Amino acid sequence: MRTLIVGAGAIGGFFGSRLIAAGRDVTFLARENRAESLRRDGLRVAGRLPDGGPDAVEIFSGIRAISVGDHDSFDLVLLAVKSYALHGVIDDVAPFVGPETTILPLLNGMKHLDTLTERYGSEAVIGGLCVASSQLLGDGTVQLLLPGTSMTYGDLDGSVGARIRAVDETLQVPDRDGAEYTAKLSEHILADMWVKWVFLASGGAVTTLMGGPVGRVAATPTGPETARAIVEECAAVAAASGYPLSARVVDAAIERVTEQGSPFTTSMYRDLEEGRPIEVESVIGDLVDRGSALGVPTPLLGACYARLCVYANALP
Repeated sequence: MRTLIVGAGAIGGFFGSRLIAAGRDVTFLARENRAESLRRDGLRVAGRLPDGGPDAVEIFSGIRAISVGDHDSFDLVLLAVKSYALHGVIDDVAPFVGPETTILPLLNGMKHLDTLTERYGSEAVIGGLCVASSQLLGDGTVQLLLPGTSMTYGDLDGSVGARIRAVDETLQVPDRDGAEYTAKLSEHILADMWVKWVFLASGGAVTTLMGGPVGRVAATPTGPETARAIVEECAAVAAASGYPLSARVVDAAIERVTEQGSPFTTSMYRDLEEGRPIEVESVIGDLVDRGSALGVPTPLLGACYARLCVYANALP
């Protein structure tokens, strides 16, 4: 499938590199300066890669990169932008979406599904999520921070037809030792997205509300019980929304945010510490709104939402 990756940052750049390495037909849609640098200098990816140590660098030359104003038609559009950037790019994507185009968003939360289906129709949009610890460096290099990257996708109704099989065939790439990339076709993608959302929101709320890594929170007298209560609030909203989490998943989420001595933080916490925009509405705000609509109390999530709104509203 002719694939357009919208966003050539930490997520789009990394997954794009895996597809390019496998010989897939990949084009990036990026801001003009980023598109120009990709065409001129290539795509640089550093980290735990095949045939090298943690500082190994792969350089992909001959990158096809376009910017707003171009027109073409693609079979698969992979959205790899932050949720707060979606409204800024949703119309930019329109010239590349034809009647047979499949749109796969790798955004956090669930709110974006409504936005995309309203704009492009439910037939065009499938569900997706990714797990990747990576960042975009100042020189344009995509740095993979930890091993264990994955992408999961599926039709929203759980069906497995020709379209999603074609997407799966495109995204499944030959195994490369050390690449740490797996792709998975799911028949219950909405449930999978809820699991990730609960993990993401609970970790983000614990670290941003209490202002530190999990280990520092766990070392306080009331930190562990507060962290546990945050996970339980997230899980209660998921259950009320029709996607109850198993006890095993809830326990794993609680363990992650209460582990003594853990250095774990979240990208939301790191963004907040460095004064960058954060995904407050899609990750925390939407959970609070859904809980309110369903009669599920979320006092700790509400406190976190207020704290993050104060921060976001003060950004230039």
